[in-house]
Amino acid sequence: MREHEFRHVIAAIIAPEKATDQYISRLFLAFATDDKKTITFQDLIECLSLIQPRTAESNAQWTIRIITGCQTDRFAFPEFLSFTKAVFGLNEGKSRDEYEDVRNNKEGNKETVEQRATTIFKELDSNGDGYVTLEDMTRFFEGNQYL
Repeated sequence: MREHEFRHVIAAIIAPEKATDQYISRLFLAFATDDKKTITFQDLIECLSLIQPRTAESNAQWTIRIITGCQTDRFAFPEFLSFTKAVFGLNEGKSRDEYEDVRNNKEGNKETVEQRATTIFKELDSNGDGYVTLEDMTRFFEGNQYL
C-alpha cells in the first residue's frame, strides 16, 4: 500500500478535518518498510504485534517509531518538536471552546507547542544529553501505566 492509499484507509478511521497531512505521513512512515514508499501486509502485522502486548517497552518502541518515522532507539528535540506540532495539529480541527483561542491565535499556538515540547522533552531526557532513548521512554511508560 502506498501513502495515498494509506490516507484513504486512515480517513475512514480519523475524521479528515482532524488528521493533518503531517500526522498521517508520520503514521505512514511508522508502518512503512525500509524503503519508506510502501506498507506491506507483513509490515502491518509486525507493527500491530508490536503494540498489542501493551508493555512499557512496546509502547516506548512504538512511540519512538511514530516520533522518528523509523525503527531507532532514540530521538532528538527537533524530531520531538515536529511530532508535538503534528499532535497539536490534530486538535485544531476540534470545535470545542478550549481550542477556540488557540485557533484564533496561531502565533500563540506555535509558542505554546514549542514550550510544551521543550518541557516534556526535558522531563524525558533523563541524563540531559539531548536525546531521549528507548530506556527513557520505557521508564516513562512504566511510571504511567494507564497511557
